[in-house]
This record gives sequence, C-alpha cells and structure tokens, in this order.
Amino acid sequence: MSHAPLVAAVALTAIFATAARADRSVSDGDFLDESAWNIQAGPTGPNAPTGGYVATGGNPGKYIGFQWSLAAGPNLGVMGPFSNNLLWDPSVDGAIVRIIGSVDVISSAPEDFDLIAFAFIQNGHIFGVPITLTAADTWQSFSIDVDPLALPIVFGPPFDMDFSDTAPPINFGIFVFSQPTGTGDEPLVTLGFDNIHFTAIAPEPATLGMLALTAAALMRARRR
Repeated sequence: MSHAPLVAAVALTAIFATAARADRSVSDGDFLDESAWNIQAGPTGPNAPTGGYVATGGNPGKYIGFQWSLAAGPNLGVMGPFSNNLLWDPSVDGAIVRIIGSVDVISSAPEDFDLIAFAFIQNGHIFGVPITLTAADTWQSFSIDVDPLALPIVFGPPFDMDFSDTAPPINFGIFVFSQPTGTGDEPLVTLGFDNIHFTAIAPEPATLGMLALTAAALMRARRR
C-alpha cells in the first residue's frame, strides 16, 4: 500500500504552513546600528531643522533627535525617521491586514508642530495616524493597531494604499510637518523619538484549511 499520496499531502501542507505568515517587524530603542534609520530633515535653509542621533537623554539612553530654530519666520519643516530595515514590497510580500506600532516622543514645544504621525509612505503619498503631545519636555508613549486600508492620507493628494502585484513599496516611520511663524520667544525647538516599533501582519491564507482537508481525504482513501 503506497504512502505516496499521504506523504505528498503532508509535504504540501508543511510548505504552505511555512509560507502562511510573512509578518515582519522592526524594533529599536538602542540605535546601535545607525544605518537602520533614514533620518530626514529639511528643506535646507537658515532656519531648517536638523536631525541625528543623541547619545543621552532618551527613554532611556540614545534616541533620534531634531532641533529647529524658530527665531525668525515663517519656517517650513519636514522631518522624521524612517526604517531602512522594514520596506514592504506588495509585489513580493503581498498584502498587510494589520499594522502595529509604538513610539516614545518628547518635544520642548509640542504646539509648534502641525503634524506628528505614525507614517506609511507609498509612491509619495503619506498615510498615517496622528500623534498628539499633551505636555512639553516629557516623554510620552503612543501606540497603534490599524487596518492599513482604513488609514487616511495625512499629507499629499487622495490615494488608496495599493497591494497589487505592481504596487510600489511602503516605507514605515514617523512623519513630522510644521510651518510656524517664529516670534523669537522660543529660538530653539527640540523633538525626540525613542523605542520605535512596527509590525506588519500578513493575512492567514485560506489554503491552509483546504490543504488540511485534502490530507484528511487522502488518508481516508488510503484506508480503503
């Protein structure tokens, strides 16, 4: 009596089970690998923001920090850290059913920022979940657990997140935008991020259930 059908079914089930989930994560609170984050700050100019790693003062230890002179205005700032280690390519990775994220944030002047958000950039369109700081000079923690298809555009023209085979990749990070008018009352504004975490969760394939039923049917056929 041949075991080939059963062996084949079990092998197929194992293969699909291995590929069943393709969740991917990035988590960083130590920032030992400074190449892991693309720290963006601009545009250039005399009052442009600057960003980089700060050795102490985080929550705890090292963190990603920005500073910005508002001694004269108006000013324009677009900044934020984006992960170089979590780039979701729908043509390879498929769809995402949930995005989980968390970050600690601190600022000397939260009121000077028009937008701070968990951000996901695809083809120049920025989807996101805004962060609202409630106090200055205090580390505050924020988290999200969202359906990516329900994410609104927070910067740029209307667009729907695309998971088709030809869709462009999706970047994960924190996006900051501000266009305040400096008064000279607060010549230097600081903003910091620590303990950044993102998890992109892939769907469970319905094929696993079908493969299990196929294996069971082959086992029954084998007994006859």
